[in-house]
Amino acid sequence: MNYLPFRILDKAAMRPFGLWELYWEILACIDDYQSEVASFHVGRRLLRHFLSDELVKLYLHQWGTDEYQELELYKALQVVEYKQFWVAPDMDQWGIVFKSTEKGEHYSPETVMPDFQ
Repeated sequence: MNYLPFRILDKAAMRPFGLWELYWEILACIDDYQSEVASFHVGRRLLRHFLSDELVKLYLHQWGTDEYQELELYKALQVVEYKQFWVAPDMDQWGIVFKSTEKGEHYSPETVMPDFQ
């Protein structure tokens, strides 16, 4: 599980990554079958850390467009707490995505990360 934060940052450096994608990525890494709740909690802790260390930024995104609206840090931290944003939106709705910052793109796997489990 220690490689997961770097895997997520790497994916988010290539393209905006949805909260629902983060949820499924974590779900794939957790071994037990009570993992739906665990995946959500791990994802929240992971994103809080990423946001507070300025490794990612959250955006409101209109599906099918290049339209992104950056969320301020306090709003991004609030969004992370609400489970409704961790579900893929319908194709004509807005969703929450995140993208690595320059600092996040250059984060090294040798850097110590907190344990998110």
